[in-house]
Amino acid sequence: MFEFEIHQLHAEDLHREAAHRRLVRAVRKAHKADRARLARYEAERRVSAGEPGPDRFTRAA
Repeated sequence: MFEFEIHQLHAEDLHREAAHRRLVRAVRKAHKADRARLARYEAERRVSAGEPGPDRFTRAA
């Protein structure tokens, strides 16, 4: 193989790897946003539903 062909193959590999890393980063960012949105929803649901929270005081045995 000529050096130019090897260089092209290596450049293609680098482009593919960079695209994969961008995709992984976008997916992780989306998951993080979903977890934050779900946490806010859960916090609001508990307050608005009037559900009792955890017991503040221990009960005598």
